[in-house]
Amino acid sequence: MIVKLQTPIFHPNIAYEGDVCVDILSEWAPATTLLEVAEGLQALMRTPNASSPLNVDASTLMEQDSQLYLDTVLMWTAVHAGGIERPQYLQNKLQTVLDIIPQW
Repeated sequence: MIVKLQTPIFHPNIAYEGDVCVDILSEWAPATTLLEVAEGLQALMRTPNASSPLNVDASTLMEQDSQLYLDTVLMWTAVHAGGIERPQYLQNKLQTVLDIIPQW
């Protein structure tokens, strides 16, 4: 079974292209239900596994600087998914990134 997220997410177990690394997908069988897949994804979102990364950047950052990892997750959410209010310190960091990478 292939599960691919459409909205970019900064997560150790989700590749930049949206591919997902979760045990239930590699152990999939015809009896696997959509509910089981959704619950597996939900558990993965709550508890990232840095020891089995698809996104090495996120994994490394999560292990080395947890606050910067969380800030980056919030920025990605604000940029790609909208819907969250950006604290001023994150808005300042986001503006710095946008100044460096103007094609965003």
